[in-house]
Amino acid sequence: MSSITKLVSAIAVIVAVTQTPASFAATKLTGCAAKRDAITTQIQQAQDNPERKAGLEKALDEVNAHCRDTTLDKQRNRKIIRAQVKVNEAERALHKAESEHRSEEKLGKLRAKYESAKAELAEAEAALQH
Repeated sequence: MSSITKLVSAIAVIVAVTQTPASFAATKLTGCAAKRDAITTQIQQAQDNPERKAGLEKALDEVNAHCRDTTLDKQRNRKIIRAQVKVNEAERALHKAESEHRSEEKLGKLRAKYESAKAELAEAEAALQH
């Protein structure tokens, strides 16, 4: 092994060992890693509550055993598709009611349903980014 390779290896080890928790926090976790991190944080906060801690530890075991980023992405994509269908249905219902000159009360309810569906879609899309 050349001296340059040894030096680079040594530097890599030193950097890895000396990284501070703040530098780890700057790394944005996604998918299953984000779930694990969130549960681990909750476990640390639940030290005074043994029942909650036990439940969180079980949840962490389940995530470790079953969570796969590809599966998680598929689930999130399906949720986006379902939310988009809701948006489309709510939009069609609203346009139909408007063309039939329905009451303002009915239009208000349909507008609220449409806005709720759009918010659900935005939330599903945001979850895909995490």
